[in-house]
Amino acid sequence: MRRRLTFCPLRILKPVATLSFKATGLWNRAYSEFINPIVRKNEFAINGLDATSAGFTILHLSDLHLDLDTRLTGVIYERIKYLKYDIAVITGDFNNFTIHSDGLALREMKKIMPAFEQAPIFGVLGNHDSLRDVHVMEKM
Repeated sequence: MRRRLTFCPLRILKPVATLSFKATGLWNRAYSEFINPIVRKNEFAINGLDATSAGFTILHLSDLHLDLDTRLTGVIYERIKYLKYDIAVITGDFNNFTIHSDGLALREMKKIMPAFEQAPIFGVLGNHDSLRDVHVMEKM
């Protein structure tokens, strides 16, 4: 019989990494990079694409890891709420901790959802996410 893991080693790694960054003097730089996500606009042409698709805009968010530090949630919301796009896509890792049962990342995602009201949103789970979260995300 397979034993089910209930503990995520990343929960130990977070305080170890934090202490390491602080001990080496890199904490301020690392945290300011983390809490200051960059919104970038990339434009490109796809040969053979129908002309009616010109200007089609995709908002792509990836690797949010919303349970790592909840202060990031408000920053993400503020950065995307005024953006104009045709569809939004979130590609995985809503969670930071692979083994989780607290629902923290999902609660944080729910706070960001009002920023996506202008267009359809699609999501894909990442390697830190669980199939158990899908039903909650679909309701959002």
